[in-house]
Amino acid sequence: MIKSLIVPLLFGTLVVGIAGHGDDMKRVGKLALRSLFYFEVVTTLALLVRLLAREHRAPGRGSEPRRPRRAAPSWRGRSTSFGKLIEHMVPQSFFDAAAKNEVLQIVFFSIIFAVALSQVHGPARRFTLLCCEASRGDVQVHGHRDDVRAARHWWRDRDDRRQERTRRSREPRGAWFSRSTSR
Repeated sequence: MIKSLIVPLLFGTLVVGIAGHGDDMKRVGKLALRSLFYFEVVTTLALLVRLLAREHRAPGRGSEPRRPRRAAPSWRGRSTSFGKLIEHMVPQSFFDAAAKNEVLQIVFFSIIFAVALSQVHGPARRFTLLCCEASRGDVQVHGHRDDVRAARHWWRDRDDRRQERTRRSREPRGAWFSRSTSR
């Protein structure tokens, strides 16, 4: 059950995160580098804390655990080249990758899809982003079921604000101030 939630959550998060920045790919690249740097630093710190805690506490000292005999892992003896890694990264089909829960292939497809979506403008982009937001909202805890409704109201209010700005720009200077104070 949990595995079925990974694909829509991962796809929706990546598409909204990348395509939501608009068509400024330089900003997305900077954000990706910062995220990668943050990930590396925090992971290194976590490993150091674990290493220090292990040295200080010495868990398992004085006990002899029984170790069952296991067969050698299936990945031993196989060599993976860079070409095979790239070949594995590109999915045959998004749905095939989703069914097999191939996270690397899903991430690759999501990034390509998000970059392409960032170049699209108009209602098609808004609708696709709303669908991705809905997939993320449905996957999260059911207490957030109003996310789609809030997104719909946000888009409608955004259009209303845009129309109001257009109307105000056509009025003579100061007309909106005198109208708002006379109420």
